[in-house]
Amino acid sequence: MHVSGWHATDQSLFLPYQWIVLYDQTTHRELGRAKISSQARADVAKAYPHIANAGQSGFSHDFKIADNQELAAALLHGDNIQVVARFSDDSENGEGNKADYWLNGKSFGNASAACLDSFKINDHKLVANGWFANDSSRGASHRYVILFDQSKGRELSRQEVTATSRADVAKVYPNLYNAAQSGFTASFNIDQSRQLAQTLQDGDQLQIIARDSDAANGEGDYVQNWFNAQSFNFNHAHLDSFQLNRGQGTIDATGWHATNQAAGRPYHFDILLDTDNHNDELARVKQDSVVRNDVAKAFPDVYHAGKSGFSVHFKITDQIKAALKAGHHLQIIDRYTTDPYGNRNSIDFWFNPQNL
Repeated sequence: MHVSGWHATDQSLFLPYQWIVLYDQTTHRELGRAKISSQARADVAKAYPHIANAGQSGFSHDFKIADNQELAAALLHGDNIQVVARFSDDSENGEGNKADYWLNGKSFGNASAACLDSFKINDHKLVANGWFANDSSRGASHRYVILFDQSKGRELSRQEVTATSRADVAKVYPNLYNAAQSGFTASFNIDQSRQLAQTLQDGDQLQIIARDSDAANGEGDYVQNWFNAQSFNFNHAHLDSFQLNRGQGTIDATGWHATNQAAGRPYHFDILLDTDNHNDELARVKQDSVVRNDVAKAFPDVYHAGKSGFSVHFKITDQIKAALKAGHHLQIIDRYTTDPYGNRNSIDFWFNPQNL
């Protein structure tokens, strides 16, 4: 924080040391002080030739915000900060006999603006891009992006990020502090976060918080912006083929099933049902997902869309033969689950029954 000005008083003849004191008018406490060397001010001497020290009444000092936690907190809170210009006979502390001039206090503003440009899944990562500019961020030395589960009311993860250039923001908000350097990008790895995977499974509303803080861990004193929450409940699929292969003695099915709720569900099953016999299960197959670049291209913001394919062959058993002979409708369920046997904690897609 740069402070400059002048303080002319005849008492400086007996009080040789000039000090600058920062005072928080809002909380009524001192924020810092510095002993300085008086500077030449010919303009002041011309205006006030009868004051003893007018020609050497100038002052200038920079208070480093990062080294002064109380000053950083005052800026983050939007407090009014006042400068006290002082002459004292105490060279060590600026106390003793003194002559003070209390200059008008000033708030450095609490205007704020922000935008979340995108918040979406990219393969196995949840990526947030946007910007956050706040006048009170003058007191901040750390920027964090926090991922919050609004549905459960808990923080999932946080990342310290480097603010990025945003000339577009500076153009719209030229008077907002640090608008030109207000951008952020954060990427949260779904496959490495059990909590995040669980929230996607549960269909929770997720929220991004952009925070500027004076503490290395993102706590301490801070200003922040809560962006609107959103859910990621995408569950789409397509059955490309479903046919009887008499030569191989199988029923073959191919297609894809892309869903964000597959996160944390590593096992992929396809299940064959007889819908005309109380949805009796005829067979199930656990398989490795098939690469589907076409699906990834169509749905780039869906979890592992590029690995959403399936190609399954159900061996025709006597039970399946009986269903086919009776002309029953057969149905495919594609399932992602946490259970290696495919019985629980799953996300399913039920394709329309067909008569083979």
